[in-house]
Amino acid sequence: MDVRIVAFARARLEFSGHAHFGRSELREVLAYVVKSGPGAGEIRKPTRHGVTKAIQRLTDWGVFSPGSWSECIVFPGMSVQNGSKAQGEKPCPGRQPGS
Repeated sequence: MDVRIVAFARARLEFSGHAHFGRSELREVLAYVVKSGPGAGEIRKPTRHGVTKAIQRLTDWGVFSPGSWSECIVFPGMSVQNGSKAQGEKPCPGRQPGS
């Protein structure tokens, strides 16, 4: 799941280094098909906790900046183009509760 989160965030990356997602949007795009066992063939979404843990793991590894969460993933400045804010760029939807 970690690689998929990075790929989706990179696809949404804005000039500021932020990638915005709607509420539960990451869970939707990270859905997977159960390959075997009970529920084989079913489409399931990862849990909110699973997505949060993956984002935290990627933050701990330095892939994302601290403060990243499921609605606003922030890449470190060294991994994105810096400069003035691009026209029409939307602000972060808010901070993760408790941060």
